Amino acid sequence: MSLIRHKSSKYISVILAVLIIGIAGYVIYGLFSDNNSTIGQSENGYRVDKEPIINRFPKLGNFEKCYWKADTIGKNSRLSAPAPSSYWMKGFVILNSKELDTFKSQYKWLDVENSWKPSLDADILKVQSLKWSYSEDFNNYIKSSSYVGKFYLDVENGIVFFDVQK
Repeated sequence: MSLIRHKSSKYISVILAVLIIGIAGYVIYGLFSDNNSTIGQSENGYRVDKEPIINRFPKLGNFEKCYWKADTIGKNSRLSAPAPSSYWMKGFVILNSKELDTFKSQYKWLDVENSWKPSLDADILKVQSLKWSYSEDFNNYIKSSSYVGKFYLDVENGIVFFDVQK
């Protein structure tokens, strides 16, 4: 009798674990999939809601506006159980003047090659000229170790471009 209860509790534990993982995967997919979701505000195909950026990169400070995109890396097949997935995020953050002045003065910035362009269309920014700079110290300060990727700064316009994965 105790053998039957023991096997039943194992099955229930496995079912609960699969259910929890499935729900978590569904929630993460809904947050980061590039579909016509009602989650988050959008403008010209970019998300503009600040909270997801603030939650992931709080050291950017109190910025003016953001334009960003995100999606899962690799799609799960319908045959496999849903599970949390890795994701990418790319976007632009328009800093306020206080944050820009702080970042410009605290870090040594190296100019990025003129031929380098962000992997997102910068036309959304409505800025005539962008000149990107990079600082390894700034990059390490802004992103936590759980992210892979880089943050660039246009020191003239106060715009940060990021391209990260988790």
